[in-house]
Amino acid sequence: MGTSTCHIISDTHDHTVEGVFGIVKDGLVPGLYGYEAGQSSLSDTFAWFIDNLVPDSYFQHAQNAGLSIYEYLEQIASEQSIGEHGLIALDWWNGNRSTLMNTNLTGLLLGMSLATRAPDIYRALIEATASWLGR
Repeated sequence: MGTSTCHIISDTHDHTVEGVFGIVKDGLVPGLYGYEAGQSSLSDTFAWFIDNLVPDSYFQHAQNAGLSIYEYLEQIASEQSIGEHGLIALDWWNGNRSTLMNTNLTGLLLGMSLATRAPDIYRALIEATASWLGR
């Protein structure tokens, strides 16, 4: 896990799995097939958000609280229920590695209003990236 994520699992059998972009025998463990899938952007998405969309006041509040901006936004965002912010985010900010394997796809954020705050968007991005794990 880093700027992107790579999800890896091994098996004793060779299976065709839609959306898995890498299957290699002996690639992970001798005698096993390694299956690779992932997200093209994970940490990059949050860094982009922090660098471009978070107002300075949040940085000041984080500093006053002795927290990183990530910790501060997560603290506020964690007070919300899933979807409470009313936003829908699609985490294809750098394309889609699995399952569509298309680097030209783009991210999406729907449902913003003049009441939308930085922690709301942060929470929506967390939900979008975490939802991939359930696919």
